[in-house]
Amino acid sequence: MYRFPIFSLILGLFFTINIQSAYAYLDPGTGSILFQALIGALAGFLITVKIFWHRIKEKLMRKKQ
Repeated sequence: MYRFPIFSLILGLFFTINIQSAYAYLDPGTGSILFQALIGALAGFLITVKIFWHRIKEKLMRKKQ
């Protein structure tokens, strides 16, 4: 039962201790792609909330009563 937390702790310590240089390069377009993904996720979330607003509103009203 206690194996999973201990295994996770050991694995986490292994990866934090065994850090090596990646010699990776992030080009200037990477930031804009991440920004576009964030804006797209936010827009998708807002559209989902708009579509299901009535269901959400009914559930909140029931809890208050």
